[in-house]
Amino acid sequence: NGYGVTANNREAIKWFAKAAAENQVDAAYNLAHLHLEGLGVEKNSTEAVKWFKVAAEAGGKDASFNLGVLYHRGDGIEQNNNEALAWFTRAAEAGDSNAMFNLGILYENGDTGKKDEKKAAEWYLKAAEKGDARAFYNLGVLSETSEGISGDFPLAYQNYLLAEAMGDKVVKEYSVGAMKEVALHLNAEERNEARQKAKEWLQKNKKAIPASLRFVEDDKKTKTEE
Repeated sequence: NGYGVTANNREAIKWFAKAAAENQVDAAYNLAHLHLEGLGVEKNSTEAVKWFKVAAEAGGKDASFNLGVLYHRGDGIEQNNNEALAWFTRAAEAGDSNAMFNLGILYENGDTGKKDEKKAAEWYLKAAEKGDARAFYNLGVLSETSEGISGDFPLAYQNYLLAEAMGDKVVKEYSVGAMKEVALHLNAEERNEARQKAKEWLQKNKKAIPASLRFVEDDKKTKTEE
């Protein structure tokens, strides 16, 4: 797209501005991105907000997500978590998994008022179903400690398994540590059942199955599956 090429960015600004003025979603989004990153123009978050709004109001999912981020940060516009919630909701309803995850955080932290762990769990689950490992980890935490889901350790263990299976290095490390703690509350049968459910989810969604899910336990020893 030429974003990293300075000479092209100056020319792109002209064309994007012309097209964006006609409410073309992609052009408005690209123009906002250039202003946000300072590519071809002086960095200007306020101008970025302006063009993200144009793109979002014309139906741009990514623009809605970015507006949510900027409102949440107070970058280029006055900080407003209610506006962040509204724009993240709009993006999430259009299928954006990052927006779903962020909605979970807003509701869990009570950033727009009273905490609502039930709604947080609902949005984390939607993000998790799209393969967001962070959402599986946060679901694990809520599964342990909250009435937002069911507060049971087998479900927490299953969610941590899935977070570990699909997460980056940081998510994996946190998930492994959490699993060790939760495992103390479960017997071998419960751990195996959670492991089987996690494996079935990965198979259903065509994800790689890690070694941690390729064995079964009994109370005396661990057996590798054939």
